[in-house]
Amino acid sequence: MKSGKERMTLDQMYEKFPNQWLFVVDPEISENTELLSGVVDLVSDSREEIMKASDIYDGDAAIRYTGDIPEGIVFIF
Repeated sequence: MKSGKERMTLDQMYEKFPNQWLFVVDPEISENTELLSGVVDLVSDSREEIMKASDIYDGDAAIRYTGDIPEGIVFIF
């Protein structure tokens, strides 16, 4: 899926989309499996909407929440 959107660093994503769920395609991942950059394909307040996008997408992608995650909350994908 090509979105025509520009590649962003993780810092740019946090700045532009605070407290949002992001579906990031064409991710650049570090050796430690950390998201470094990618193309933000979908932005939502809803984790469920992002998960639906991930179910139908066929390619490399990442999901990131740009808000604070309360202590003790664990996400398993």
